Amino acid sequence: MPNPGYRGIDRFSYTITGADGTPSTASVTVYIGYVNLRAILVMPDYRGDVTELPVQVQVGNRLSVLYPTRQGNQTVLTIRVPAYGVQVVRVKPQYHLQQTVSFQMNDEDLQFRFSGPSGGGMVSGDASGDNRIDDQDLLMVLFAFGEQGQNIPADVDGSGSVDDADLLIILFNFGLLGDP
Repeated sequence: MPNPGYRGIDRFSYTITGADGTPSTASVTVYIGYVNLRAILVMPDYRGDVTELPVQVQVGNRLSVLYPTRQGNQTVLTIRVPAYGVQVVRVKPQYHLQQTVSFQMNDEDLQFRFSGPSGGGMVSGDASGDNRIDDQDLLMVLFAFGEQGQNIPADVDGSGSVDDADLLIILFNFGLLGDP
């Protein structure tokens, strides 16, 4: 058993002997500990308060919802990831398409800029949350056009009203799919 606070790789082997006297040996490698992934989210189309924008984060099979913070002019999430091995991280802010990246972790904190497929920003316009921008999103904006208030799914830019800016975001990004 490793000491409390230990981070690293632990290995051990053991041998058992079967009823017929034949020995069998196995080796086990255990990766212990977590590091921080500082995720910078680039969302140029989002005008609302990013600290109230839920972001789905999946590391391996573990799914959670986090809320970003503002650090200077950056929108940042701090994600705990296992310290070793290849880790697949999926990030999907509300109203945006999912971005998936994989990292080879080496017991060091890491920083990554989630800036969409072209580097210009995570793609916005997913009002329905299905990781694609399609007719469902367009209809949501058209039927809610003119509404004002907070937490309106069709308000994809977070401005507090469903208006021409939301419609243009969906039209410009129509047909795009997020990463699996």
